[in-house]
Amino acid sequence: MTVSQAIDRLEINYIKWSEKENGWTDAGYVWWDRIKDCQKWCDKEKTYVPMSDTQTLKIMREWVKNQKSFY
Repeated sequence: MTVSQAIDRLEINYIKWSEKENGWTDAGYVWWDRIKDCQKWCDKEKTYVPMSDTQTLKIMREWVKNQKSFY
């Protein structure tokens, strides 16, 4: 499984969990809102750029873990 596939799988599992556990119908938006923040500052380009898939996966796994322990 590639890192990109792992992110997609994590997204699907998070949305299913959110809808079942919390009854959220907008869990996909919550995911999108969080993952769009996975950016880092690039001095060369003087702007924010997306993190690598590996960094994004690590951050999102931790975020999902925290969401599940919170609810």
